[in-house]
Amino acid sequence: AIKEEQTPLHIAARLGKTEIVQLLLQHMAHPDAATANGYTPLHIAAKEGQVETASVLLEAGASHSLNGYTPLHIVAKKNQIDIATVLLNYGAESNVLTKQGVTPLHLASEEGHADMAALLLSKGAHYRISRKGHHSLTCFLLHRRRAIPKEIHQ
Repeated sequence: AIKEEQTPLHIAARLGKTEIVQLLLQHMAHPDAATANGYTPLHIAAKEGQVETASVLLEAGASHSLNGYTPLHIVAKKNQIDIATVLLNYGAESNVLTKQGVTPLHLASEEGHADMAALLLSKGAHYRISRKGHHSLTCFLLHRRRAIPKEIHQ
């Protein structure tokens, strides 16, 4: 479970306690402290939809990726547009690959999140990056999603 071996910074990030996150960072809490599973406070804030907390962590220099599965992957799969926008504005790489070769766009496509896919495409995501021999458009079709972003049609 993601809650194992969390630091106080992880817990504050999960709960969206932005002032506590700021206080911990001021007292030298490491923004990239990772659990045994590689989850950082930023991963957890993203997963929980804590936009303001994620912004504070990014402002403090939190890394977008320590283990290949980035906070952007998490929010793309969950269709959390607000946090995805913050992450991308802070320089998250839209074409980052996990160890399995999965991009955030693949996850958004597989889940049928057209708005998320459109956001990722507008920020430079490449829909032709192949996953298991399929591009993002193919993922939409394989998962029978009707709302295919117009950016993919072009």
